[in-house]
Amino acid sequence: MDRRTLLGALAATPFAGGSALAASTPAFDPSNSLHTGLAYRKLGWSANDQLTFHWLHLIRYGMVDSKLTPMWNILAGSFFRAKDLGEGRYEVTSLSVDFFTDIESGKLLETYNNPWTGKTLKVPYKAPKPTTRQHEPTGLKLDGMRVPGKKVETNVNTKRAWVENGEVFINGDLDIRMMPDSSAGAAMAANKSVGARSEGMGGSTSLVQVNDWFTYSGKASDVMDPAIKNPPSQMTFNDLNTWSAWLEMDGHPGNFIGRGFGRKVFKYADMPASWRQLTEEKYPAIAKDPDGALKG
Repeated sequence: MDRRTLLGALAATPFAGGSALAASTPAFDPSNSLHTGLAYRKLGWSANDQLTFHWLHLIRYGMVDSKLTPMWNILAGSFFRAKDLGEGRYEVTSLSVDFFTDIESGKLLETYNNPWTGKTLKVPYKAPKPTTRQHEPTGLKLDGMRVPGKKVETNVNTKRAWVENGEVFINGDLDIRMMPDSSAGAAMAANKSVGARSEGMGGSTSLVQVNDWFTYSGKASDVMDPAIKNPPSQMTFNDLNTWSAWLEMDGHPGNFIGRGFGRKVFKYADMPASWRQLTEEKYPAIAKDPDGALKG
């Protein structure tokens, strides 16, 4: 679709807004990439600049010889604001705070006893910092990613959607493949902006594969109503990745697998109590003023 056709199509969708459209809001069409892009924006993020929160409960597994071993739980929380850039484009500034907890006790993990190597490793918590990503009308824009010493291939799929009993389900799938490329290392050494989870990625000499699969769901009527900018939604999450570098699994075949579920909410107080407690202990400034932390 060329730019002129795209802008014309946008003008005909409820995303463009306007009272004249509200009276004749079309049904959600899973084959329309602008409708699926709208569902991804409103259910996964927002069509206004309201401070909004995500929470995700995740269990992390290691898979070796096709056998899954539970490793830890993750209490993942984030908050964000979206900014409209015009012509259906927008950017999202977000800040994530994740905690690893013991499978049995639920206590915060400071170290992890790697069952495959026998090593006791320090869990690499990083200071939370805001990041900003740009999006097109049809979904996330993720090109030009640079990682020192890596040849990077990316693919984003936010087009697959379906409707059941008035509820839209929209996939937000991310595929990042980083292959060793020594010739690129010097040129890219200054650029270290990678949108990965806090668990870390492999070193420059190893292959890194990230497959993140989100599915967002919410009311189709909310998606298509131009008056509803930031509807409630649910999410499920799965991933299948290569080992994180900090686990020191070089030479050990296998994969890193995650399974989780979560919600979009609109107040800090509606985040899970376990996440709030750890955030208030470890990052009191963020807990006291999430919006201020988001602004840096």
